[in-house]
Amino acid sequence: MIWQLLKRKSKTIIIIVLSITVLKTTSVWKMEKETNKGLILSSLRGNDSRILKVIQERYLVAPSSLPYNLSTDPLHIAFSKSASWRYINHYLKEIFTNQTNGFFVEAGALDGEFLSNSLWLEQSFGWTGLLIEPDKDSFQHLLHKHRRAWLSNTCLTPNMYPKEAVHVSLRKKTIYEGIPWNFRGSSHELNVSIAPKYDRLFQLTDKSYSMTQCFPLASYLWALNITTVDFLSLDIQGREQEVMKSFPWRDITIRVIVAEFTEGSQGIVEFMETVGYTWLNSNEALFYEEFIFIRKEELVGRHIACFGI
Repeated sequence: MIWQLLKRKSKTIIIIVLSITVLKTTSVWKMEKETNKGLILSSLRGNDSRILKVIQERYLVAPSSLPYNLSTDPLHIAFSKSASWRYINHYLKEIFTNQTNGFFVEAGALDGEFLSNSLWLEQSFGWTGLLIEPDKDSFQHLLHKHRRAWLSNTCLTPNMYPKEAVHVSLRKKTIYEGIPWNFRGSSHELNVSIAPKYDRLFQLTDKSYSMTQCFPLASYLWALNITTVDFLSLDIQGREQEVMKSFPWRDITIRVIVAEFTEGSQGIVEFMETVGYTWLNSNEALFYEEFIFIRKEELVGRHIACFGI
């Protein structure tokens, strides 16, 4: 009897040990699989069909058909159309008024409403597009706005290869006054150079960190089968010039570009001239400088005052 009990206990122990071994092996296999997947993705160029499939299946949310869910807070509404928004919107009206069914890309979309350069085009002329926002909390707010555009909770790479990056999320400390979204808008990729003038702003924030998948800008467009972008708004806290210099300008047409630089705008006007763009204007604010570029072909027959001509 005792022998039989010992025998049963031994079998039970063996089964438990085997189960733990299988679970450990499975966990290690899953971790290796995910690691290998990341390594494989980062080794593939941005136009590889496998990259495009990953974007299509895992990193794009389709445009919403639900009614807009925009803020009713008077302060949020007022600040959503202040400062640089008015300057940019002036040119958007001059260039795009009455042009329907265009396609935009806004990288650094925040909640899809606060200082959004694309929302006016969407609401006024039926445009659609792509909104890219790496911050996970801001992206949840973006989802609930019900924008008529593709959404992606990712970031842009400074070259033509995907990668993972550490995203630094900023939140205003409760003891300080100010509009929360102004602070969130300064969230950025870890170790990206940002002008020293941001140091004071960073002192007023709480920080958190998360891993974010990043892709080349062109990869999203190839995944969506888009060959012409009417308007690109680029506000990604320090990577703008690298993204612009690595973009395949011969393969995809972008008509008008607004790019915000926290620093490192030197030489961008000359570079954009080499790829067929004219510097339309620029606006210097406290923490950043915004440049507007337009394809030279777009100026034919137009009377728009440009710094570049």
